[in-house]
Amino acid sequence: MYWYFSQWKKQNLLSLINIHLNQLDRKREGRNENPSVFCIDSQSVKLSPMICEDRGLDANKKVNGRERQLLVDTSGRIWYAFVMQRIWLMGKLR
Repeated sequence: MYWYFSQWKKQNLLSLINIHLNQLDRKREGRNENPSVFCIDSQSVKLSPMICEDRGLDANKKVNGRERQLLVDTSGRIWYAFVMQRIWLMGKLR
C-alpha cells in the first residue's frame, strides 16, 4: 500500500485528483470550473512532544510545532495545502 502512495506522491497525482474533484464539484453547482477568487489562510499547529522532526517555534503565538497554509475558494474547497516548520527569532522568519 505504501508503495502506491509513494508513487502517487512522486507523480503529484493526489494534488491532480483534488483539483479535478474540485472542478467537478464546482461544475455540478453550475459555476465556472476554476475559481476567480482564492483565500489564503495560515494556522500554527501544536505537535505532540513525541514528534521531534520538522518542527519550529512561532514565538508570537507561543506555539511549538508546524504551520500549515491553505488555499481555498469562496465555497471552502481546499485547492492546495502546504505544511512547513516555522522558526521565529526576534520577530524575523528564519
